[in-house]
Amino acid sequence: MERKGMLWADIGMILALIGFVVLLAMFHGEDSFAPFMVIYLIAVVIWAAICENAAIRVETKRETDAEQPRSAADGSPIPH
Repeated sequence: MERKGMLWADIGMILALIGFVVLLAMFHGEDSFAPFMVIYLIAVVIWAAICENAAIRVETKRETDAEQPRSAADGSPIPH
């Protein structure tokens, strides 16, 4: 279940790979190849940063939830 939350990141990276192959097939050897490749690389770096940020947030939330004691009866925190 935990992995399901980041499935969108995996799909995005698969689409990035497909986009790379399409760029190679359509524009290789043309004058417009370099500008399209630069734009593509910037987009992939931004996408990777978004995915990394989301993964860090999920991990931080998981660690925070694991550190808080819970009552077995109702799932609420145990009062101190």
